[in-house]
Amino acid sequence: MINMFLGPFTQIAPETIPVLFNQLPGGTSLKTLTYLSEAVRGNFRKFDYGGRNLFMYGNSTPPEYNISRIEVPVFIFYASHDWATSKPDAMNLYKELPPAAKFGIQEISNLRFNHFDFLFGRNAKTLVYDKIIQIMDNFPNRVTFR
Repeated sequence: MINMFLGPFTQIAPETIPVLFNQLPGGTSLKTLTYLSEAVRGNFRKFDYGGRNLFMYGNSTPPEYNISRIEVPVFIFYASHDWATSKPDAMNLYKELPPAAKFGIQEISNLRFNHFDFLFGRNAKTLVYDKIIQIMDNFPNRVTFR
């Protein structure tokens, strides 16, 4: 069932599946799921309240997020077999970022790595987390916490 929405394969260990389904959809809401369904359709905008948009936003449709205002460095990881966040989605977001925010983009090309694997995949540490730490260690002007 997971693979129908997130990609054809997964690195989630079989023993993790019952734990995962015992927790889902905990930690989310109908509003979040509705918002995500809008995002899947290519709408990168604020939540659509329908008839209340005029009250909430002063317009009948929710405003698009202004990506050009992002000021923090962004490094995007995406998986080539992630159906929830596709390569074109990742590339489009990176293209739209202002130059000062573009810190990098990297594809996880492992054929058995999908959206949930960023959190639950057996190889997430080597494919993602170790690289994130390396990026942070090499980040210019980074702050050291002691």
